[in-house]
Amino acid sequence: MHLRVDLVKAKATVVEESKGKFMVDDKEKTLNTVGNYAFACGPTCPCNTISQRPGKCSCGVDLKPVS
Repeated sequence: MHLRVDLVKAKATVVEESKGKFMVDDKEKTLNTVGNYAFACGPTCPCNTISQRPGKCSCGVDLKPVS
């Protein structure tokens, strides 16, 4: 099952090695910037998709587990 959600506008306020803080609807949210899964479409693809769950990247290729 894939969860689909609408995208929202966010502003990065702090970016650290493995997490970032973002302002969304006047509330600060902390998110991981390192995923358990990453894009596997090759170095020429600009999608750079990461995820905490398996699925497909934004260009439709299956995400691969991060070692």
